[in-house]
Amino acid sequence: MLEKKRDSFDIEFENMSVIHDRHCVDGPMFIKYKGEVIAEGFSTYVDDRRDNAAVVRHSKGYSKSGTNVVEMEGFLPIGSEIHFNHKYIYQPEYVRMTTDVKFHNGTVVKRHFGIGSFKLPGKWTRYHLTPAPRHLQEGAEPSTFEIPEVKDDERVMIGHWHRPPLSIVFENKKGFVFEVGTGFDVWRWEQCLGYGPEAASYKVFATAAGLEVVREPLMCCQEFTPEVNQYRHTWYMAWGERKELAAPNDVVWIDPTNPVFPETLDKVGIDLYAGNWNESFLRVPTSEMLEVGEHSDKPCFAHNKVQKTLRSVLRKIKERSPNELWLKNFNIGICCNPSHVSRRGKALVHNDSNYLFDFIEWTRHAFRETCEVKVVKSSDKSVLDFSV
Repeated sequence: MLEKKRDSFDIEFENMSVIHDRHCVDGPMFIKYKGEVIAEGFSTYVDDRRDNAAVVRHSKGYSKSGTNVVEMEGFLPIGSEIHFNHKYIYQPEYVRMTTDVKFHNGTVVKRHFGIGSFKLPGKWTRYHLTPAPRHLQEGAEPSTFEIPEVKDDERVMIGHWHRPPLSIVFENKKGFVFEVGTGFDVWRWEQCLGYGPEAASYKVFATAAGLEVVREPLMCCQEFTPEVNQYRHTWYMAWGERKELAAPNDVVWIDPTNPVFPETLDKVGIDLYAGNWNESFLRVPTSEMLEVGEHSDKPCFAHNKVQKTLRSVLRKIKERSPNELWLKNFNIGICCNPSHVSRRGKALVHNDSNYLFDFIEWTRHAFRETCEVKVVKSSDKSVLDFSV
């Protein structure tokens, strides 16, 4: 439910609530889970010019296909104008964001350009890191790190990367997890506004009050003037209690590439990795594989025909009115084939997170009066089971 008030947009789902100040362009004032604040202090900035000081030009809140959406637009009038446009799409267990920052002629980044830095209050025990695609290609592996106890006056850096991690999943002693991840446009995050790769700064600090997550797609050592342009970045956050969710043994699994439908269905599922997908639909995890024409055996969800195939299968499943619908292996993966994101030319690293979110939201809305949609989850993966 989204309630439009004079000064705020108030969003509520079961166990989750969020408030956006209509007079500030920056992110939500806070996100609550079961009545407790789990994230706050959101900010996008260029050096000391922050979006919470921007003049609000437009604000909009609405519901669409089972999601609650908030759009905020404004600009900083001091010096060379900087325009901000944020879009937040909420579901009960996640929010995905699109941030557009427009630089005009003469805008200079002296050192810091940040998107979506935030704070996590409370005590956290560890975090699980899925590194940037280039680091994965070089042999780095997803790893778990313990978070140390800190004193009241301490601010200890417990993680620092110059390329955007695909995801960081924080966990507390109660098994509650909070995840932040890069959107499909990995290449945009790695371009650093045109400055060049490895010129970003992603940090996590531990304090007595909680964690501070700093996300800067550009941290330059000298002043930099970006080209006059509108720069878009997408990302997501997710939360929930870590738990396994396994499909029952009597689920009828449908091959999405060669579907056969029984006349009646009680419990039915789709395994994304099953079937014989066209080679042009498959993920190409590295630029080197793209150059020699190799690929993985898993489909890239960013490919439009993968989405169309699955939606066609789901429409036929819906006709049979099942009692349960299960989705398996709907996990974020890496691909470098530019045609999957409607581009041409050389390798373009992307993931399929945005497209997976779109699909799950579409599926939930399509089956809202038919049955519950469930995603198979494993306790050693992210809260959404969206992992490499």
